[in-house]
Amino acid sequence: LFRSDLILKEFGALLYAHMPPEAILCRYGGDEFITLMAGTREAVTMFAHELRQVVVGYSFTDNIPVTMSVGIVTASRVSERSFSHDRLLASLINKASLASTAAKKDSSGLKTLAQITDSESA
Repeated sequence: LFRSDLILKEFGALLYAHMPPEAILCRYGGDEFITLMAGTREAVTMFAHELRQVVVGYSFTDNIPVTMSVGIVTASRVSERSFSHDRLLASLINKASLASTAAKKDSSGLKTLAQITDSESA
């Protein structure tokens, strides 16, 4: 394996070890991961801050520094009339990706975008 592959494997294992039991963690592609979890925006944001601290404090292979940018998007009470499951998931992923890109420019490494609601068109 390449060193970058080992780092991604370590990173994924570290994330998995710190996920709440009900959370779903997926590698989305390249160096991007997606976590689906229940909770308020405030609780999820606090969890993301704590997880970033774990990552920053972890000693990865060959002491390679690893950073983590997080995009947070929430959805609640979205009816099936407003979004199909596929459309809702695509919208959440797109908005989280935009938030993550914005987070890379922010010193906190975290960015939250507005919640997805019934009135929004995807």
